[in-house]
Amino acid sequence: MLAQAPEPELSTVLALSGSRIPDGVVRGPGGALYGASAASTTATGGLFFRVTTSGSSVRTLYQFGDTDGAGPAGALLLGSDD
Repeated sequence: MLAQAPEPELSTVLALSGSRIPDGVVRGPGGALYGASAASTTATGGLFFRVTTSGSSVRTLYQFGDTDGAGPAGALLLGSDD
């Protein structure tokens, strides 16, 4: 008999109105989640954000404009700061 794996616990930590997060988020070394939104009601070019897993701290790191990467698409990559 095979043991059944428990259902994962999921919760919403951030909801961006009118936005699309193309390829999810990545967890940084400090545990925070980072993602890029292709658009939102307040950032038509999209934005790069950081959110804690509890959702208690959300920060826009960069807001894209028409000439600097509007509508980001694709997954984020986690790199070192060396």
